[in-house]
Amino acid sequence: TYFDQISNGIYDNTIIIHYEDEIGQLLSKLQCMRHHLLNNVDTLKHNVMRLTDAQRIANLGDFDWDLQRNEWHFSDEIYRIFDITVDEFEWNYEKFLNFIKLSDRDNVAATLVHARCVKGRYDMEYHIDCKNGVRKLIYQCIESHANEEGEVIRMVSTVQDVTLQREMETKIKLAAKVFDHVGEAIFVTDENKKITLINRVFTDITGYDAIEALGKDPRFLSTAKQDDEFYDALWFEINTHDVWKGEVWNQRKDGSAFPEQLTMTTIRNSKKEIVNYVGIFSDITEQKQATEQIEYLANYDALTGLMNRRALQSAVESVLLSVQKNQQLLALLFIDLDGFKAVNDTLGHEMGDEVLKTTAERLMKNVRGRDLVARLGGDEFVVVLVHLTDVSHIVPVANKLLNALHQTLPNADRTLHVTPSIGIAVYSQTCCDYAKLLSSADQAMYKAKESGKNNYQFAP
Repeated sequence: TYFDQISNGIYDNTIIIHYEDEIGQLLSKLQCMRHHLLNNVDTLKHNVMRLTDAQRIANLGDFDWDLQRNEWHFSDEIYRIFDITVDEFEWNYEKFLNFIKLSDRDNVAATLVHARCVKGRYDMEYHIDCKNGVRKLIYQCIESHANEEGEVIRMVSTVQDVTLQREMETKIKLAAKVFDHVGEAIFVTDENKKITLINRVFTDITGYDAIEALGKDPRFLSTAKQDDEFYDALWFEINTHDVWKGEVWNQRKDGSAFPEQLTMTTIRNSKKEIVNYVGIFSDITEQKQATEQIEYLANYDALTGLMNRRALQSAVESVLLSVQKNQQLLALLFIDLDGFKAVNDTLGHEMGDEVLKTTAERLMKNVRGRDLVARLGGDEFVVVLVHLTDVSHIVPVANKLLNALHQTLPNADRTLHVTPSIGIAVYSQTCCDYAKLLSSADQAMYKAKESGKNNYQFAP
């Protein structure tokens, strides 16, 4: 009958009421109750469906354990987490412990025993080994409910598979550790080029900590060595090709400038829109200093600081182009020190080095700033008088050098004298390149030695 269906939870059928007496009114009220029940059942089904979907998405299951009746209720997600079917799931305490990794069992068992005895909340993490060989990390939260006598009568628990979350946390922690301990400075900006993140090395190099750097454009570090045009080109390259590499001069918090090797890259979202810029740089001060030192030693004499033979040749060849173009004169003076060997042999190499350094200083003081001065090696020096308008300008300089380069060194036995012998070659139609000028001046220098030393001679 209709009443039997309602009492058995069947609310789908309806009846047609023909009478308006008390029975008809009762049936009408039952009909209203049926509609309310149907609506509540639909709402309940919808809520259960929403809860089931939410638990599935969150990898979260729940169970309810009535300790008085020893009855269990499990949500569907519990079966999925433990990788078993409803038919396979014969729940008991021992079978549950068999799922748990051996090294975790004692801790889990102790927590469950305590939760069954004392009302409260309990959290624990443990690993389970599923039948397919997959090991999962489980986070379980238990709430124990007690009666008025304090006896635990019910345990409600959530069980969540947090394997992926923990793996992600581990990767994030590792990335953060690498981020902070990598040997290069790193900064991240938003799409508006405002710094959102820096690492420890950034602070070590620049002196700026996160509080001072966050929210600023990276150009707050810039110096006057790069102008707006440089940065416009830099950002254009980054936005067009997603990467820029190069050398930039920046400024530390203390005001000191430093060179850095910088790599800038972009991070784009699924719509190909730039959402972040990442900059990685290192302080290359020491590398540049080492490079400059190598370049210096390749072109300058370590003892005197004068140009060496290699640098002299390059400089003279460059000047000769101007001389030829402007029809000017150039004179190369080849200088050898007379008596230098006696200084080395008698007073030692340290005194010999002092003589060479004094010679270099006096040469620099007695020629113009635009003239070239070099040490070829040993006690041989070269002076190149550039952009001369008349050959008569050479002789006064040669006489000045004869006087300036004469050095007297007292010794116990006798006084040692160091004097220059100078050979001079003048640029001409027949002596028009570096090699010929040097060779001609060298020959003229030997002619000066043969003529009694401490004098100068012109090449023919």
